[in-house]
Amino acid sequence: MMKNDNLLEVTCAICGSSSLQYSQVLSGFNEMLKYFLESTSLDKDTLKLLVQECPFCRYCAPDLATVMPGVNEIICTESYRLIADNIGIPALIRRYMLYS
Repeated sequence: MMKNDNLLEVTCAICGSSSLQYSQVLSGFNEMLKYFLESTSLDKDTLKLLVQECPFCRYCAPDLATVMPGVNEIICTESYRLIADNIGIPALIRRYMLYS
């Protein structure tokens, strides 16, 4: 299986800012499915690759270049900002909370 981790420049679909994001590149859907099904555990390094975070607007998604309808409104809410700005929450957990 061809798997590697690449640092890619990604433009955020929310704020339009560009940032470098780690992205896990697998050669094809079947390779990706096989990789995740055969993984016995997801370590922190792998989990960081599954959800990207814009350092400017704090939008979190598997691909910052795409956005689902209604996400703009969610990111502007006070509850989203409270989570995004809470440095008491570990960064990886905070990223997944924002993505959810």
